Amino acid sequence: MAEETLVKEALTPEMVDSGWELVRALKDRQVEISACFWLYSSEVNDWKFALCLPQVDKDGPLRAYETIQSVIREPSVRPSEPGRFDRLFQLYLDAITVFGPSNKLVRSILEVPLDPNSSGVRFKRSRLGDSFFDDVYIYNLSSLSK
Repeated sequence: MAEETLVKEALTPEMVDSGWELVRALKDRQVEISACFWLYSSEVNDWKFALCLPQVDKDGPLRAYETIQSVIREPSVRPSEPGRFDRLFQLYLDAITVFGPSNKLVRSILEVPLDPNSSGVRFKRSRLGDSFFDDVYIYNLSSLSK
């Protein structure tokens, strides 16, 4: 009898760091970010880095992806350690999803109370607001300025 085992992709510290790197690079370019989080989907057994950008509701998602791509490709955002940016930014556009603040999922994320002393919080198999999450890591953007 054959048995099927699904091994869940792990959310690694490098993935969390790469999210921070992208957020910092976008903030340095005055891109407004309302929320960001890693979202796991059991349907595809993969994580997506999600950015909530007011630009999406205003100009559409294509414009937001163009902004992100320009930041990822810009050599001046690469840290002094050669190759580090490329390793951290294994966030190609197919690993990133964008939402506007009006999105139902994002509204649920924005309602989560975050500890001001933490850089983020993780919820597994949780219901937040009207949304169910297999697994989600929510960044505390207020900790970025500390």
